[in-house]
Amino acid sequence: MERKDRQSAPQMHPGDSGIKPSADAEAPTIRWLCYEEYPLSDPRDSDPKSEERVMLDPEKVKAVREYLEAQFPGSKMEDRYEDSSKSQVFRIHHEGKLYLTAVRQAFLDDRGAGDIAAALSGFHLIEHLRELAGEQIIVTQEGLTL
Repeated sequence: MERKDRQSAPQMHPGDSGIKPSADAEAPTIRWLCYEEYPLSDPRDSDPKSEERVMLDPEKVKAVREYLEAQFPGSKMEDRYEDSSKSQVFRIHHEGKLYLTAVRQAFLDDRGAGDIAAALSGFHLIEHLRELAGEQIIVTQEGLTL
């Protein structure tokens, strides 16, 4: 039995099956990482021990959440405050797609809870989220940042 030199042996990486596609095989597909594997920010951003912990008005955050839930019925939604961007970040899992939006604190501070849905609708947030699934859309005082 012939021994292969260690340097000439193919390099294996975790998750690599070691099978290489032939030259006429289709290009490999990209595997999208799930949200647990690809966090939006450094986990330290949401550390409850942070000295400058900001508390957004829960009624305003609830207004955003209810607006998004009405537009994406039956979706799974997660949200959290991120200190680094001063935003409430929402992840919406709906019909196999991921929609991401970050609502800046300044946007929420400038509006009453009852005005938030109308402002988001006026910015056409839902249309942009559907069109740009997988991309994060930022809601600012002036409008959307795509």
